[in-house]
Amino acid sequence: MRVVLNKIMKEDGAASFIEMTLIFPLVVVTMGFLIYLGSYIMQNIIIYNDAQRVAVAASRVAGMPGYEKIYGTKGVTAVADFDWADGTSPDIGLVNNMMNEHTPYRYFGNGFLSSSEADTLEKNMKKLVENSSFIVKSMVTCDIKTENNFINQKVKVNVKKSVNAPKIFSSLGIKEKMDIDLTATAVVSDPTEFIRNTDMLFDLKDYLFDNVKIGGDTINEKINKYKQKFTDIAGKIGIKW
Repeated sequence: MRVVLNKIMKEDGAASFIEMTLIFPLVVVTMGFLIYLGSYIMQNIIIYNDAQRVAVAASRVAGMPGYEKIYGTKGVTAVADFDWADGTSPDIGLVNNMMNEHTPYRYFGNGFLSSSEADTLEKNMKKLVENSSFIVKSMVTCDIKTENNFINQKVKVNVKKSVNAPKIFSSLGIKEKMDIDLTATAVVSDPTEFIRNTDMLFDLKDYLFDNVKIGGDTINEKINKYKQKFTDIAGKIGIKW
């Protein structure tokens, strides 16, 4: 102790002691802030990955009626939907029953994902976030919405997690709330429904052209008459079609 006091009493020792008193806490706070910021960014990435996984699962449920049964009671997990190697693959009977479910033209409007399916996926999303949280175990809210742009359909998963910054950071002017708010999007892929809807449009076109009459003639007959007129005019001026 006497040696330390003697060092402090000297000019160079006092300067070193003052520098250590002022700089060391600043270094500690800076290092702590960088570690916390890195953890915060990592938490954002992990939550976004979970949200993207649930968005993909929701798009499969929307695109394949009955697909939600594949998850069973396990829900959407942090790993693959099911692992074929460990014997937990879905029963063949379950797959066959799923293939027999049909809900054609369900994309008319935005209700192609039922409320019960959305609620189940939202609960699974909350479990994923709670299990992967390492900054703080705070309240997590999840909202799954569907979007229909006629040409394609999307599922959007929004996740909000309340995060309070350490009090020492807020005293330094850093905002107290650092809530995580992320949205992941997945496009619904359903080639069968696309072909069915396209075929329906062509059938509707053929029906209208063959049955709707304008001035006593059907649309097809009108089109053929105009085509014949253009052909006759082209022939008179020497243009070959």
